[in-house]
Parts: sequence; structure tokens; C-alpha cells
Amino acid sequence: MAKQTHIYINPSPETASEQVNVPLMGIHEVMPPGMIQHGGVGSDYPSLIMVFHSPVWILAPNRHDWLQAEHRLVIWDYEAEHHYGNNTSAWDHSWLAIHGKWIKRVLRHNPVPLGTPLDIGSQARPLRYLQMISDELRGSVRQDPDMLEGLLQIFWHDIARHVNAGPRTQRPDPRLEQARRFIESRFTEPFNLAETAAQAHLSPSYFCNSFARQFGTPPHEYATRLRLQRATQLLANQELAIFQVAEMIGCPDPLYFSRLFRKRYGLSPKQFRRQQNAPSAPLVSDVRGVTSSSHPNNKR
Repeated sequence: MAKQTHIYINPSPETASEQVNVPLMGIHEVMPPGMIQHGGVGSDYPSLIMVFHSPVWILAPNRHDWLQAEHRLVIWDYEAEHHYGNNTSAWDHSWLAIHGKWIKRVLRHNPVPLGTPLDIGSQARPLRYLQMISDELRGSVRQDPDMLEGLLQIFWHDIARHVNAGPRTQRPDPRLEQARRFIESRFTEPFNLAETAAQAHLSPSYFCNSFARQFGTPPHEYATRLRLQRATQLLANQELAIFQVAEMIGCPDPLYFSRLFRKRYGLSPKQFRRQQNAPSAPLVSDVRGVTSSSHPNNKR
């Protein structure tokens, strides 16, 4: 079967969520001979996950050595510089750029080796996740941060367990599971850290850090996410006013609710409700620039 190239560029960047946003990605993008260099503070590629399907070299974190990355996966740290390619022949790769607080939190709490080629077995493994993410992005009216976060979280854990890093190499703490269920049973009520930490028989500070490591988000943010996720379901009922939706999820101040909702989903509740019946936005394609640079296989 011939390989298919898929390029995604977010057609509505102004509605991107602050929590998690995938503005750019590509599957089996073939590049002409040459090197690519980007990244750094303010880049369109603040955090990058990339799978190389053909011979490629990447610049090591020490900025001196070049590492072969064929059939390997590379994760760069947030706002790190990326330098990779092949000056002598065309090369094939799949990639995912991620913005937002989620990836910063994951990189901080669930470290895997960064900026270096990782062997995670068959290339079919990361491609399966990238294809699911691509299907979600291309098939939705707008990016759904809850769906994206779920897909990315599973992808990340699968990477972590294959490089012997991350939370899935350890047994989940049942005390934290109990606290999570406690939050889910009463997420429409005001969040009380001391009361929730007591469910896990842990001090509040230790509980916050442990919960974030195990579930990828602090407990109060987890409760807020549940409220807002419930709000998206309630907004489908046109007979409910916005202030009624806010009250039903335990947020009696409709202005505060709107600010939380916009921060999470990039739209006000009213705009979100209106877009549920809007036609899908057109897919926009783009080609990234290729720059030549010094490299081991570059004749000087």
C-alpha cells in the first residue's frame, strides 16, 4: 500500500485552547535534501514529537554531536531548538507540534529522554496514535481539548513505558485513585483541597504533587475540567440559558463561568453552542521551508 501524506494546519488558531493545542502536524511528510532548523522561544513549534522513517541526523542536546535517528522517535523539550535532516537525499518523517499548559506539565512531571533518538519498537506504534490525532483534528468543527488531551495522554504513556520512564512503569497509587473518585462524585461542589487530600490520607502539598504526577493535572484543575466538560454537554440543550448551565455545574457566577470556559475551549459558551451546528472548517495546507546548514554529510 502506498504511503499517504497528511498535513494538518489549524484553520482557526484564534480559538486555540490554552490547555492543549495542536496547531501543526504531518504524517509521512517527505522532504527534499537539506536541513531544517527551528524552535526556540516564540517558535510555532514549541514542543515537537517526531518519528523519522528514513536516514536522518539530529543535533544532540550538547549542540556538538550529530545522532542518527532513522526509525527512531525524538521528543524535544518545550521551546528547545530543533536541527535535523539529511543533506544528501530526500527523507520521510511524521511529526506533531504541541502548544499549551498540558505539554509543559507533562514534560515537568513525566520526564522521558529529550532531544535524543528513542527506540520504541515498531514505527506502526507511534503512527497509530498520530493517525488517531489527525483523524480527530481533520474531522471536527474545532479542536476539542478534552479529546486531544486524552489521545495525547495515551500516546505519551505508551512512549514512556517503552523507554522505561514515566508513571506507567510504577503501580498506580490506590489512595490517589480513591481521591480521584471522590472528586468525580462531587465535582459540581466547591473544591476543598484539605478534604480531598484527607481521602488519600496525605498532606495537601504532597497530595497535590502526587496527584499531578499520576494523572497529569493538579486536583483542582481536574475538578474544573470535569465541570467544563459537563458544561459542553449541557450547552447542547438549547432550552437552558447560559446562567442555568453555570449554576448546574456549580459555578453560580456566569461571568466567571464564561471566563473559565473561554480559557479552556477558546470560545465563549454562546460561541461554542453556535459552532456545534456550524459546517466543518476547510483544511489548509502548507509547506515548511528547508534551509541548508553545516552537517556531517554536507561537503564544505
